[in-house]
Amino acid sequence: MLIEFCAPMEAVDENNKEIQIPDSVIEALSGRENEDPDCELSQYLSDSHDANGLKEAGVQDGILHFKTKAGKLWICARYNVDSELDEKQVRKLMEYTSGQFSDGAGAGWTQDLWYEFEIGLDPVWDQIERQLP
Repeated sequence: MLIEFCAPMEAVDENNKEIQIPDSVIEALSGRENEDPDCELSQYLSDSHDANGLKEAGVQDGILHFKTKAGKLWICARYNVDSELDEKQVRKLMEYTSGQFSDGAGAGWTQDLWYEFEIGLDPVWDQIERQLP
């Protein structure tokens, strides 16, 4: 079973001024997945106070990827779970994911995109929501 949490992305230029994400960047990133196993968010579940018990509940992976929704770029974390999570576990996993997004998501994966596009991309972590994978 899959569960996914996503947050919209925002961009800044070299002067740290907020800018609109260019359509060319949205197009280039939509569907891109982080294939680095060191960036799977579930590996930190046992270390996180917020996520106590989630690893034991069968939460795995936490693969980061980008998608487009209503013309905007979103970053998502997709988890595999062994069975349906209860409401409290879903809330814990969303809070944990929000914390990971606030740290820059995936050990700097989003920050590394500066070198490719010359704009800074950051998740708007406090707007995280559960979405259908």
